Amino acid sequence: MKIVEYNESNRVMFEKLFEEYFIDELKIDNLAEGEFESIFGSISQHVKEGICFLDLLMIDGSVKGFINYQVDSERSNWCIKEGHGCIRELYIMPDFRKFGYGKELVVHAEKRLMGLSVSAIYLTSEANATSFWAKMGYRDMDEICARNNQPIFEKEV
Repeated sequence: MKIVEYNESNRVMFEKLFEEYFIDELKIDNLAEGEFESIFGSISQHVKEGICFLDLLMIDGSVKGFINYQVDSERSNWCIKEGHGCIRELYIMPDFRKFGYGKELVVHAEKRLMGLSVSAIYLTSEANATSFWAKMGYRDMDEICARNNQPIFEKEV
């Protein structure tokens, strides 16, 4: 197992996983033609511009998960708490869950964000993942994110 930064050499592998994530996890399979490519392209562009980070979980040479995170700024299309770290997406393929890989990705992202001098990291979470985030030290802020109607969790670092 290793964690690597997204780049052009692993783009095709990640794109396939990201599409599976959209269909299987987010239950979004009815995008208009070209819409998935547009979303994927936007993420790639934000990574290239340094607006956000995208790190991949590699197991036996294949991408099995990812974490997308950033320091909130007006440059991002998702900025709720300017200057805070934000975990935008975390995904581990179902067959690779419960082995600590999600924790590894989160700790990796937290270290990188702390190196960028954030004082806190926040995220939004679906109900089925709230116990994971609580175990990782994130607390429910009793706020609902207006952008996705999910509760906001935060951790001071």
